[in-house]
Amino acid sequence: MDETSIASNYAVQELFKVASLDSSGEEESSMIEKIADPSTDGSELSFEDREMLRNALGQLKDAEREVMERFFFQSLSQTELADAQGISVNYVSHLLRTGTEKLRKVIMTQDLIESQMRIRELQKRVDTYEQAVEEYTVVDIQTQIYNKRYFGERLDEEVSRAARYTAQLSVLVLDVTPTGKKGLQEGGRFSDDVVRAIAATIKGNIRKVDIPARLDHARFAVILPHTGETANIVQERLETLLCDVRVPGKHRLAVRSGYGIFPNDGRTKDDLLGRAIEQMEKNGTLKKAA
Repeated sequence: MDETSIASNYAVQELFKVASLDSSGEEESSMIEKIADPSTDGSELSFEDREMLRNALGQLKDAEREVMERFFFQSLSQTELADAQGISVNYVSHLLRTGTEKLRKVIMTQDLIESQMRIRELQKRVDTYEQAVEEYTVVDIQTQIYNKRYFGERLDEEVSRAARYTAQLSVLVLDVTPTGKKGLQEGGRFSDDVVRAIAATIKGNIRKVDIPARLDHARFAVILPHTGETANIVQERLETLLCDVRVPGKHRLAVRSGYGIFPNDGRTKDDLLGRAIEQMEKNGTLKKAA
């Protein structure tokens, strides 16, 4: 098994490990149905469900809350509730019915918020894990092109080789952004499918000697050995092809790019990358699909 396969296996194991810490959607749905059922006796609920219920009850009107608390936590019948509250059995039934409907909405909202928090926490853990894996691999797990660490090492090597043999060398940097909200996840990140499509388009439209890499979530780069001013041809071709990559909905991708040429724009890795990024930012405009 190669280094990349081992890293991928560890990633899957980590995801399952984290996911196992969270309750399933079926368990939450069952709990909601139990709480929202007026025939449920408070003693049937687990400690966790009782605590969630107690917190949710705090958001009801006073009359509803008093009846619901006595019903769930004192296990009083509707007749006993009517006597205790000095109201009719029909009104008790009405309060239980409206109260449970409101509880359902409150609890489902709480579950949604908690689920979103768990997703964000899981994303943080995965990001941290990927950063750790990157220290031991050369390939970006998500896209299967080279990662930032290896790109930096390889660019150093190519600059040294170009200086030693008086050869040409260019480095191209591409920033990809959406023209709309579609194809994005929470936090403005591209979905995994879109990121993989971007990487595949870059890798499939360069030479075998060229070295593609992912520098950031939506920033990519390509080392172009034996390439000077003709780097602009590669730049234009990739910009056009990336703008044609499909994302969910009717929205498309937009691309901004720049390149640095050895030795005209610098004689070190940092000089070339700096020049490429400076050119990209100076251009200021995004190339979009026609």
